[in-house]
Amino acid sequence: MALKKTLIYVSAVLTGLVAIGASPKLRAGAKLATLFAAHGLPKKNIRAFLRLESIASVDPKACATTGRLACYLVDQAETDANLEAYENSESWEKDHVSEWFEMLKEDDDTVDWKIMIQDILSETFTTVISSRLTIMEVKNLMGAAFRSIDDEVLTVAEVGRVFEYLDKNKNGELDAGEMVGSMSFDCTDQSTNTLACSIYVYFFKDQIEGLPVNRETYVARMIYSSKQGRNWDASPAQIMEVKDALARLELESRLE
Repeated sequence: MALKKTLIYVSAVLTGLVAIGASPKLRAGAKLATLFAAHGLPKKNIRAFLRLESIASVDPKACATTGRLACYLVDQAETDANLEAYENSESWEKDHVSEWFEMLKEDDDTVDWKIMIQDILSETFTTVISSRLTIMEVKNLMGAAFRSIDDEVLTVAEVGRVFEYLDKNKNGELDAGEMVGSMSFDCTDQSTNTLACSIYVYFFKDQIEGLPVNRETYVARMIYSSKQGRNWDASPAQIMEVKDALARLELESRLE
């Protein structure tokens, strides 16, 4: 019942925005809110986003056939397969991409896809892919990431660094504010419509459950949660496996 009421409310807001001639960015923020309410957080999109740095920074002369370091993005011969993978996604997953693009695009109809990833990594990375992409180039980007994720799930290292970035108070747990804090900054930093970002972030935050969450549980959920359904979950065995992997990574880091 609560979900139905939320959908009705957000749909009414979106209809009203269209009726009064609100900006495309504001309508995009409201449309994203509708998608959150109807489907929950887009697991496939989020996982693909976390994979982008890996597949974008590979050496075109030394990339792999499949997996985390696949040639999908750095080899133009893979473009058709990338676009096919994108088009084969669920319609609402594609809507998330197109509305996100609409909300963040600049006057030249491009978005800077690297800025948020580099913010999370706290470092730049080199890639043959341009920082600023058109909507068709973004579809190619996400299609490549979708293929890579289908080949090989996210690694503990890929997700663990995201947790470290989000855990601003360094207490080993994430609350709702920390989960969306970076998102709010990145959105308002790129978009020219703060209200659109506020709508987007508010309804994203509304979908997050099971908080606060510690590092190993967060990482395990991101990696192992079922592709279907709204819930992000992981078994005790999966959480313990991730905890051991994180400990090994920390030990390796100290020994370097």
